[in-house]
Amino acid sequence: MQQAVAQVFARIDLHVQEDPISALELISRSHFDGFIVDCDGMKHGTEIIAGVRSSRANRKSVIFTIVNGKTSFATAMELGSNFVLGKPLDAGRLSVYFKSSLHKMETGHRRYFRYQLTLRFALPSAQQTVITAIAVLCWSREPIFGMKLFGMDDQSRKAYADWLSSMGLT
Repeated sequence: MQQAVAQVFARIDLHVQEDPISALELISRSHFDGFIVDCDGMKHGTEIIAGVRSSRANRKSVIFTIVNGKTSFATAMELGSNFVLGKPLDAGRLSVYFKSSLHKMETGHRRYFRYQLTLRFALPSAQQTVITAIAVLCWSREPIFGMKLFGMDDQSRKAYADWLSSMGLT
């Protein structure tokens, strides 16, 4: 099972918690995009799923639940799992589930992480137009981040729209 998880989530920062008490504590104070819960491979696996769903920061996170007969697929879904897989774990199926969950995780980034900043930058063009705006940082995955710009004056808005158009982004 660990090999399949490592293969699918190879480039993802994973935090492994084997102790349910420390896992529940971490869930209560930190936001995570998704969870992989080996429901039947550890004590209190169903409580972990319930803890995620009752957590303010993680109630909308994606939960992948792995079962082995003790917990049924239906029970795992009723507890709040988004995806349920049986053992032995099929890396191909886990990969398909992971890819289908990416949109939901990215939506969570836009909803959860917001930082307001005042932003002044020059567009890379021949005119070197300076854009002044207020930006809200919506998500970040170093070194890439997404932000929403607002509060631009008319000149900045037109220059920004022209630049996006020249890049084929509108």
